[in-house]
Amino acid sequence: METYDIVLSTGETLTIQAPDQESARRKAEEYISGSVSAPQQTVAQPTDVPAQNLTTTEALTQGVLNLPESTYRLGKETVQALLSPIETADTITKLGAGLLQNVLPEKFVQFIGEDAESRELARQVGEYYKNQYGSIDSVKKAFAEDPAFILADISTVFGIGAATLPGRAGAAAARASAVTNPLTQTAIASRKLGRGTNYLASEVLGLTAGTGSLPIKEAFNAALAGGQKGKEFLTQMRKPENVGNLVSAAEASLQDMVRRRNTEYLGSKTRIAMDDTQLDILPIKKKLTEQIKSLVSGEGDVIDPNALKTLNQARDIIDNWGDLTPMGLDGLKRRLYTLADYNQPGTYRVIKNLYDEVKDTIVKQAPEYARLTKNYAEASELIDEIKKTLSINPQATVDTQIRKLLSAMRDNVNASFGRRSELVSELEKASGRQLKAGLAGASLSPLTPRGLARILPAAGGAIALGGGASIPGLIAGLGMTSPRLIGEAAYGAGLLDKAVPQIFRPEVMNALYQAEQAQDIQEDQLN
Repeated sequence: METYDIVLSTGETLTIQAPDQESARRKAEEYISGSVSAPQQTVAQPTDVPAQNLTTTEALTQGVLNLPESTYRLGKETVQALLSPIETADTITKLGAGLLQNVLPEKFVQFIGEDAESRELARQVGEYYKNQYGSIDSVKKAFAEDPAFILADISTVFGIGAATLPGRAGAAAARASAVTNPLTQTAIASRKLGRGTNYLASEVLGLTAGTGSLPIKEAFNAALAGGQKGKEFLTQMRKPENVGNLVSAAEASLQDMVRRRNTEYLGSKTRIAMDDTQLDILPIKKKLTEQIKSLVSGEGDVIDPNALKTLNQARDIIDNWGDLTPMGLDGLKRRLYTLADYNQPGTYRVIKNLYDEVKDTIVKQAPEYARLTKNYAEASELIDEIKKTLSINPQATVDTQIRKLLSAMRDNVNASFGRRSELVSELEKASGRQLKAGLAGASLSPLTPRGLARILPAAGGAIALGGGASIPGLIAGLGMTSPRLIGEAAYGAGLLDKAVPQIFRPEVMNALYQAEQAQDIQEDQLN
């Protein structure tokens, strides 16, 4: 009798004694059909197929595919550690104590008193990581199955480097720790997505509340900035009776702008005064001659006697003017302007032309003077525009000033309101006061939306939300139209966004993850 191994369709292998292989096959078929029992000498076991090691490409591919699920499990374990703060802190302390005992000299450990429990925990954790990373193949297998956990371990190593390495090396390790931590990167991505969602929400809620989107965005940014900006926003939103303070702040900011213009002008003027270059006044004399000729007809008749008389006075002043430095000619320019008479158009015209020629002569020959006059003129124009557009002047009533300042937050009305917003930004830049944050708070202080007509769409939405006309449905709909509720929500969203980087710092995530890992290892040993 010979012994034959017959592989069945089920994957089992039967070892059968039979005269020949054909007889062995028949006995195997009879066994499958159930007509006979398995022969005594039959051994039915699955064929053992040795596991094949993954290639690097296979490990990376599987790891990428498993990363979302692995990151979720990593986050779940980290949250578990966060929800058990006492146990987590105890595990971290014990693990640290155990690791310290393992690196200190044994005699010293025995002298101060060995903590066997913490030392055993450190040994168990070390054994786990030895098995996890003991060979290239085990690392590949671990990454393919749980990539997020492997990245968290790498991040932990970089985090230790960040804490111990000096200078640029430590900074580079800190950046690497943040980049390799999957929870930190997930939080960053979620934060960016959330900011995009907040932007869209502010546009929609700005319409439903009738405030525009700018106050809502300012509320979010005020929470992010904190400090005086956050305080100013909350004060104006929660205490609307202080809205008059915004006018005082705007007036003070305008005065700061005037002082800055004057200070810069005097500083530049001092530098110009040190320039003793003698300028050529021939262009000025030529212009004077041209103006005189323009007042005499071809027949020799004087067209405008008063203007001609004034030009003769100007000629005497120019001929006897001794200071030809840049600042000296600036004085000549101002002296000539005193001859201008608004009530006599002809006189005003010729003197204004002469005034402009003196100015052009200084600008062409003294570049620093050109910058001085240009900056002063631009600053003066901006100040005048703010006074006019925002009514920041003694003639305007406080009510008008408040209304125009608040309109700077209304970006959904017309272009002129957008210019008002830009002017408020200029006031902020000049003074450092948080005007926009305060204006946003004041815009979001009312409980009810702007305009009775704006309540109607919300009421319709409330009926839909509530499944019909109902008090809960109405409240839900009005929640999307109340400036005050929207302002509080936007500020809260900013606080949460601000907290994300602190909560999801890689060192915090790594500490929680490693503590949970140590607890799991300890529980496995006990079981």
